[in-house]
Amino acid sequence: PEMITDGETGVLCPIGDDAALAAGVEALLDDPERGKRLVERARARLDAEFSVPAMAAAYQRIYEEVTARASH
Repeated sequence: PEMITDGETGVLCPIGDDAALAAGVEALLDDPERGKRLVERARARLDAEFSVPAMAAAYQRIYEEVTARASH
């Protein structure tokens, strides 16, 4: 759920809900263009928020915030 926004970058189903999973897969099979859009958005989000450079920048911001607080 941290990486996927339901309906935007993927399809989330409750854990253990086989019927919801089947319905989600069936909906994507019935609408391959929607599936392509979800994949494109997911890739863009992963690159922007979870790539190595993005994660390094996020850790650097956290480090700078922590060290700035510690020096006060």
